[in-house]
Amino acid sequence: VAIAHRGLSNMLEGQRDLVDPTPGDRVLQFASLGFDASVLELTWSLANGGCLVTAPGDALRPGPDLARTLRERRVTGAMLPPSALAVLGEDAFPNLRVLQVAGEDCPAGLADRWSRGRRFQNVYGLTETTVWSLAADIGPGQGRPPVGTPMRNTRVHVLDDDLQPVPVGVPGEIHLGGDAVGRGYLNRPALTAATYVPDPYGAPGDRLCRTGDLGTHRPDGSVEWLGRRDS
Repeated sequence: VAIAHRGLSNMLEGQRDLVDPTPGDRVLQFASLGFDASVLELTWSLANGGCLVTAPGDALRPGPDLARTLRERRVTGAMLPPSALAVLGEDAFPNLRVLQVAGEDCPAGLADRWSRGRRFQNVYGLTETTVWSLAADIGPGQGRPPVGTPMRNTRVHVLDDDLQPVPVGVPGEIHLGGDAVGRGYLNRPALTAATYVPDPYGAPGDRLCRTGDLGTHRPDGSVEWLGRRDS
């Protein structure tokens, strides 16, 4: 996927809005460098004067190995899939001030447990829209976490097959627009045209990214992820 420089800089500034980074942050590199989430870990730490905590693969195995790494390396910020968080064991990580989940559906019970005593955030995005587009701060007792509201210079629409908005509470496909929308798939014009469509709600020349994900708007304006269209 070809991504514009403005998309990356917008992602960085949006991340600063969300996590309030400090030079004292110690951010875990959990994602492999071949996965887009690794970019978020790099910018969260190194672009803000913090420390990127790296570890061998066996030290990142979900369960006791990952828990040991978080404790012994005094990690203050991490982004983990909910499945890894679910097997982490007892919450004994006093340094972990910001914990993000991404990539999978996050059950309400998991969010309730791990949001106590720290900032807990559910984040959502695609490589096609510069990694990250929506986020939600989640607190205890809030039920099933939404994927949230748009970061700066980002728009989200839940639309039907005719690109018309669906009412609150009605499922539709999540579409993303704004500065973070990528240029397209390198040397794959047909796939680019199918995924990046003209934005009927933006300025002339703007495009929307069809995510292939189903979602619904909640009454508070946040988006709830419902699954893949093709599943």
